Amino acid sequence: MNSHQKILLVGGTGTLGQLTANLLSQAGYPLHIMTRTPDKHKQLAGPNVYLVKGDLIDPSSLTKACAGMDTVIVMAHSFLGRGKYTSEKVDLDGHKSLIDCAMAAGIKRMIYLSGLGARDYNQIDFWRSKYTIEGYLKKSGIIYTIIRPANFMETHIHLLLGKGILKNRKAMIFGKGENPANFVAAADVAALIKIVLENPSAQNRLIEFGGPDNMSKNEIAKLYGQLANINVKYTHLGQGFLKVLSNIIKPIHPGIARVMAVSVVTDEIDQTYTTSPEQKEFNVPLTSIEDFVRQQVRRENVRT
Repeated sequence: MNSHQKILLVGGTGTLGQLTANLLSQAGYPLHIMTRTPDKHKQLAGPNVYLVKGDLIDPSSLTKACAGMDTVIVMAHSFLGRGKYTSEKVDLDGHKSLIDCAMAAGIKRMIYLSGLGARDYNQIDFWRSKYTIEGYLKKSGIIYTIIRPANFMETHIHLLLGKGILKNRKAMIFGKGENPANFVAAADVAALIKIVLENPSAQNRLIEFGGPDNMSKNEIAKLYGQLANINVKYTHLGQGFLKVLSNIIKPIHPGIARVMAVSVVTDEIDQTYTTSPEQKEFNVPLTSIEDFVRQQVRRENVRT
């Protein structure tokens, strides 16, 4: 491990970013967290942790942010973006600009957070953009590690489902909710990032990374009810309704429209995951869905 290498963390203010920043700063890495609004995130600064102003749609700011860095870790995205921060402008054009600036600055290594849905034929533009950036990075000449995590438990299990159950005893489920899917805890992804950063065998590799369980939204909602000892009222929004609503909302808020479109697709296609050989190689202890839900229920009980 070279704890003296300077790391630029792009997307360090989100859930995964803050977990990753904590792990790396505790390990002694000089860490620069890039954000559009440093003044709003002063609490993230600390020993060996610095905030640097940068914007993925502003190449000049990326040039400044990359200057003097050795490694760039990229996890920023604009899945819900709109206006000048649409997914296309950030997740495609912005990430290409970042790679170009990293090349020009002599960056030695880049760790890029993609996703299990990254395919050139995916029906969702966000995942096609991820796949395109994977290829762009591979051709750049920068030593890379591409991580394709499953959907984060924090967002797709708790924020979009469990939080409403614990607060209102209601489960709002897009689609039938019967299709099993894989989810991974952000803390486990952060642990993988630190491992691959310190492991030369992870260089120029693509690593798919998921959790230990495949579970449907209906099953997850039931689990919340059981562990919180509450009766859950289910509301399912049908695919036809979601398709129509997505088309109506798209001109106003393409990010929310994308959530609905993704829900239609993922309600039908295979969303399960079997541990890849690469994941087994790097051997990160994994959080189960039941343990994660139990943690959320416990936290809610503490707050109330």
